[in-house]
Amino acid sequence: MSKKLKIYTSLLICVIVMTFVYSISSVCHYDFGTNITSYRSEGECLENVKEPTSFATHTRDKNGTLHSQYKPTKQYSVFVRPKAIVNDSVMMSHSFGQDYKVTMEKVKLEVPYDSTKQAIIFIAPYLTIGFFIAAICFYIVWISIKIIRNVRTGNVFVADIAKKLETLGIMLVGLYFADLITSYAIAQYNIHHVFMADYDIVFCNTSNIMYIISGLAFMVVSQVILMGKELKDEQDLTV
Repeated sequence: MSKKLKIYTSLLICVIVMTFVYSISSVCHYDFGTNITSYRSEGECLENVKEPTSFATHTRDKNGTLHSQYKPTKQYSVFVRPKAIVNDSVMMSHSFGQDYKVTMEKVKLEVPYDSTKQAIIFIAPYLTIGFFIAAICFYIVWISIKIIRNVRTGNVFVADIAKKLETLGIMLVGLYFADLITSYAIAQYNIHHVFMADYDIVFCNTSNIMYIISGLAFMVVSQVILMGKELKDEQDLTV
């Protein structure tokens, strides 16, 4: 067994085991750099109020029909964790005779745009990230098409296909870490610049683990193909 095959196989097994352990654990949040003992400060509250005019205006015509005009808003989708309770108050749901304690995990926060310039500044980082991930995806598709085309035309060079499979695997692993680093960076920005009453904003890894599993699987297959080719070449020489 080649050195690369041993490394790729070991990594694949480790990732699968870690994924299994993560899936059966109750821990979701990876709280890097956040205060896990934060308390509610005086004046913090979540409440149901009439929608402010800075978000929308609601009017009724002579027939009583409600007309709503919503204004542009800036949205943050964030993972949250309740702050420590200091006054024994919790959020409860009572419906059809059943009581449930409500613990929010992911919410969408909205604030009005102050200006078009602010909107552009806010959107720019997400567009940059999107183009970066799209470029990786395009490269992955391009490699896949080349492999399929070579197989269909019968122009099969085992070493070349194995190399392309290995490159495809590396790109998939890279896509996973690019997604992970991006989501972590955005979460850190939100942690330090966005605030929600009674809740701390935290980071939760939602990157698709199948990227790294599929990538490592392709890398293993590429080395198996090369090892099979070497064995065949040795047999041909022996004969």
